[in-house]
Amino acid sequence: MEIPKWADYMLPELMILSDGKEHKRKDIFEDASKKMKLTEETKSITINSGDFQWINRAGWALTYLKQSGLVDSPRRGYFIISNDGKELLKTNPKRLIEKDLEKYPKYKDFCKRSIKKSNSSETADNSTFSLTPEDLIDEATNKIRSQVCDELLEKLRSMDPTSFEKIVITLIKALGYGDNTSNSGIHTGKTGDGGIDGVINQDKLGLDTIYIQAKRYKEDNKVSVHDVRDFVGALQGKESKGARKGVFITTSCFTKDGRDYVEGIKDGKVILIDGEQLAELMYDNGVGVSVDRIIKTNKIDEDFFE
Repeated sequence: MEIPKWADYMLPELMILSDGKEHKRKDIFEDASKKMKLTEETKSITINSGDFQWINRAGWALTYLKQSGLVDSPRRGYFIISNDGKELLKTNPKRLIEKDLEKYPKYKDFCKRSIKKSNSSETADNSTFSLTPEDLIDEATNKIRSQVCDELLEKLRSMDPTSFEKIVITLIKALGYGDNTSNSGIHTGKTGDGGIDGVINQDKLGLDTIYIQAKRYKEDNKVSVHDVRDFVGALQGKESKGARKGVFITTSCFTKDGRDYVEGIKDGKVILIDGEQLAELMYDNGVGVSVDRIIKTNKIDEDFFE
């Protein structure tokens, strides 16, 4: 049989979820493989990373269904069909391809995020035939990056506040701040912490410090200007000994008033990092992620032949 492409898995997976119940990720893949009548030979094929090809493609199909809003993930590792997914199945589609997803706003937003992370001037509407092999690699890499960043944010939003605060401190240290000692990043978050969740000592004596506040908020719960003012006030309080440097990090975003307020601060420096930027910083600095594969290509060495 012809080896199924990733898009071939979308309709079987959506049909499996049509009962409206939550299904485990791995069960969706197994049931889809049975529905598609995959042979053992097909299921034994691996890709360069060593992963099974059919699981990799089934995973991308489920990812795209989720990014389109056709399925939801109510909890980690579980998926359920959405109202849009139910409506789509009512049309009795024979097959789903990536182009079918383009009418869904969530999928368009996903594609825009992928393109925004690319330096390429190509647009989403350009045919793949107009792209060089290097462009295609970059395009695929940016889609992977966008998806991993989305997953990072989901995980961060589902964590307990203390664990989230500790991860934020780890990230700030990974960015190069601190004096590289065990005492350079201190978690202080607790009831009555005065708005300070962590301290980064830039030197061994703590003469130069950065104070951190971390808000684990849902996507639609914006950090208000009042929250920002309280943090700035805490920087001048006894908890921070009159600090001048602060970083406010959230898994959601900041209101315009909050950002404007920070821009107007003249005595000290406060940096605001929203959820999207937080995920990108974690991705770029290897916090909460690991290298999946390294792609190596060769080119002609013109100097060798001269």
